[in-house]
Amino acid sequence: MNVLLLTESTDSNATGSLVRAFENRKHTVAIIRPCDIYLFVSSHQSGFDRVYREEKGVINRVIASDYDTVYPRLGDNLRYGCAILDHLHSNVGIFCPIPTSGLLTASDKFETIQKCSQFGIRTPRTLLYSGGDSVDQLIEKIGGMPVVVKQLHGSQGKGVAYLDSMGAVRSTLDSFSKANIPVLVQEYIEASGTDFRVFVVGGKAVASYKRVAARGDFRANISQGGQGIKADISKEEEYMCLMAAQAVGLPIAGVDFLRAKDGQPFLIEVNGNAGFHIEKVTGISVSKAIVAFTEQDFAQHGNDRNKLQQERRDTTQLLQSLTDEAKKTSKIIDPIVNDDYLKEILTQHKGEMLDYTDRSGQKQQRKLNSLTDLIAVMSQTFKIQ
Repeated sequence: MNVLLLTESTDSNATGSLVRAFENRKHTVAIIRPCDIYLFVSSHQSGFDRVYREEKGVINRVIASDYDTVYPRLGDNLRYGCAILDHLHSNVGIFCPIPTSGLLTASDKFETIQKCSQFGIRTPRTLLYSGGDSVDQLIEKIGGMPVVVKQLHGSQGKGVAYLDSMGAVRSTLDSFSKANIPVLVQEYIEASGTDFRVFVVGGKAVASYKRVAARGDFRANISQGGQGIKADISKEEEYMCLMAAQAVGLPIAGVDFLRAKDGQPFLIEVNGNAGFHIEKVTGISVSKAIVAFTEQDFAQHGNDRNKLQQERRDTTQLLQSLTDEAKKTSKIIDPIVNDDYLKEILTQHKGEMLDYTDRSGQKQQRKLNSLTDLIAVMSQTFKIQ
């Protein structure tokens, strides 16, 4: 495969590990930074949407056929990165194993907790707070003090605070409220300053380790001075992590959970751009698992987008030819080629076998599976005098 690795962190350990893993499997890798990419949406009915890249002050087109798959490592400015990823996949037609919807869900801490709860996954009691005067009553709803306050977006332990007094809670929430910044307020789960990170790839927990917070800090993030220790997890914990990745819609994710003093696991976060420190701690190549999953996913679904793109081109071509013929009489077709109208017909009759008489008077049959089939029938039956 020819792989486009989409990342701003061109020199990170994760990028280096992925490049080596792909190249070890005889794939070629091109690294492109989202900040160097410009998206172009065409006014042409046939599509022709494009992607451009700035290289040394020169704008060049990114040719879709040069790449088989795009693999994202998106951190800061995620929404812009996801817009690029979605354009590369859905508009230009390059296969991608990671859905942007999953990346965006995982980047929102409340939406992640919300989705996991829908899947029956145990999480700390959580409030979404944006303002109000009943702070004392709300805190009681999650078990009282102490609590943890988190901004909805952020990684590496940033934007997270441990508060052990109502005065601190009121002051903190009031500041966020005045700034129109909603936050999470969660019950504090005593876990002796430790948590666990599990790397999920393709429905399997490929590696796990325990993170221990630095002295005086409750956050166990490695980026905040925490240390990583290789650790096993229980079957219950493994299942919870697999379900959490599924809940947010990510086939590849770093899942974090706390193990309370009574042994119960609590899901904390799902990360769509998890760091690769886990490889150093466990000696397990997460990148190797990612490459294997990408190869398998591409083999199963890599041509789906190409088929859809070709169907869209065929449909547009038929529509255009139909419209051009109609223009000869300046009537008949305009109300019929309305896209919404055609979709309505398709919805009502999809899967049916259509009997019709073509322009030459011959009896024909065609099964209506797609918009292309409908347009084809129309193009063969309309007779312009």
